Amino acid sequence: SAQMAMSGIHKLNAVKCPDGYSKFGLECVDIDECRYRYCQHRCVNVPGSFSCKCEPGFQLAGNNRSCVDVNEFDMGAQCQQQCYNTYGTFLCRCEQGYDLGPGGFSCNGKCYFSS
Repeated sequence: SAQMAMSGIHKLNAVKCPDGYSKFGLECVDIDECRYRYCQHRCVNVPGSFSCKCEPGFQLAGNNRSCVDVNEFDMGAQCQQQCYNTYGTFLCRCEQGYDLGPGGFSCNGKCYFSS
């Protein structure tokens, strides 16, 4: 029977350790998979396993290790007029005759007077 301690160590009388653990004396110790750089952006080690996380503007690819750029416009970016996807982020732009507002999302119209 196995008992798991809070430190990620299994005390076993068995010969083989569970996946994600390596034998160290009579104990099975959690392997820190993050030290092997399996993840493209960020790695979170958990007892017996790990998970990869992506920076903002990216999402986890199908292999659960790589990160791919997301198109923020498709994800509901709130640009008032035009939205341009860039690597890891996006930019809002305004049509001719408008200026981008201070928040970077809305467009303010310019007034033109003819003389």
